[in-house]
Amino acid sequence: MTKSASPDQPDQRVELLEEQLQLRKHLVELGRVLIETKVETTPHVVEALLKEEEIKVERVPVGEFVEEVPPIRE
Repeated sequence: MTKSASPDQPDQRVELLEEQLQLRKHLVELGRVLIETKVETTPHVVEALLKEEEIKVERVPVGEFVEEVPPIRE
Protein backbone atom coordinates (compact mmCIF):
# COMPACT_ATOMS: atom_id res chain seq x y z
CA MET A 1 0.00 0.00 0.00
CA THR A 2 1.73 3.11 -1.15
CA LYS A 3 0.61 6.68 -0.84
CA SER A 4 1.90 9.40 -2.95
CA ALA A 5 3.73 12.01 -0.95
CA SER A 6 1.88 15.29 -0.61
CA PRO A 7 3.76 18.52 -1.20
CA ASP A 8 3.30 19.53 2.47
CA GLN A 9 4.94 16.41 3.94
CA PRO A 10 8.51 15.40 3.20
CA ASP A 11 9.11 11.94 1.79
CA GLN A 12 9.31 9.54 4.78
CA ARG A 13 10.80 6.17 4.32
CA VAL A 14 11.41 3.37 6.77
CA GLU A 15 14.11 0.93 5.84
CA LEU A 16 13.45 -2.69 6.68
CA LEU A 17 16.57 -4.67 7.42
CA GLU A 18 16.88 -8.42 7.68
CA GLU A 19 19.91 -10.36 8.72
CA GLN A 20 20.37 -14.04 8.13
CA LEU A 21 23.16 -16.16 9.47
CA GLN A 22 24.36 -19.16 7.58
CA LEU A 23 26.84 -21.27 9.45
CA ARG A 24 29.07 -23.73 7.67
CA LYS A 25 31.95 -25.81 8.87
CA HIS A 26 34.57 -27.83 7.09
CA LEU A 27 37.47 -30.01 8.17
CA VAL A 28 40.94 -28.60 7.88
CA GLU A 29 43.93 -30.92 8.10
CA LEU A 30 46.55 -29.20 10.21
CA GLY A 31 49.15 -31.94 10.26
CA ARG A 32 49.80 -35.63 10.64
CA VAL A 33 51.27 -37.71 13.42
CA LEU A 34 53.05 -41.01 12.91
CA ILE A 35 52.87 -43.36 15.90
CA GLU A 36 55.07 -46.42 16.08
CA THR A 37 55.06 -49.03 18.82
CA LYS A 38 58.06 -51.19 19.54
CA VAL A 39 57.87 -54.35 21.69
CA GLU A 40 60.97 -55.84 23.25
CA THR A 41 60.82 -59.29 24.84
CA THR A 42 63.33 -60.73 27.26
CA PRO A 43 63.12 -64.40 28.27
CA HIS A 44 63.15 -65.07 32.02
CA VAL A 45 62.89 -68.32 33.96
CA VAL A 46 60.41 -67.99 36.78
CA GLU A 47 59.89 -70.71 39.34
CA ALA A 48 56.34 -71.07 40.58
CA LEU A 49 54.29 -73.72 42.27
CA LEU A 50 51.57 -74.93 39.97
CA LYS A 51 49.72 -76.78 42.70
CA GLU A 52 50.05 -76.49 46.43
CA GLU A 53 48.26 -78.23 49.27
CA GLU A 54 48.50 -77.37 52.91
CA ILE A 55 47.54 -79.88 55.57
CA LYS A 56 47.31 -79.18 59.23
CA VAL A 57 47.27 -82.15 61.64
CA GLU A 58 46.05 -81.52 65.13
CA ARG A 59 46.80 -84.22 67.69
CA VAL A 60 44.21 -84.60 70.41
CA PRO A 61 44.94 -86.95 73.30
CA VAL A 62 42.16 -89.52 73.76
CA GLY A 63 43.44 -91.09 76.95
CA GLU A 64 43.19 -94.76 75.79
CA PHE A 65 45.85 -97.39 75.30
CA VAL A 66 46.21 -98.82 71.78
CA GLU A 67 46.76 -102.59 71.53
CA GLU A 68 47.62 -102.68 67.83
CA VAL A 69 48.38 -100.15 65.10
CA PRO A 70 45.23 -99.05 63.29
CA PRO A 71 45.09 -99.56 59.50
CA ILE A 72 46.30 -96.77 57.26
CA ARG A 73 43.57 -94.42 56.08
CA GLU A 74 43.55 -92.11 53.12
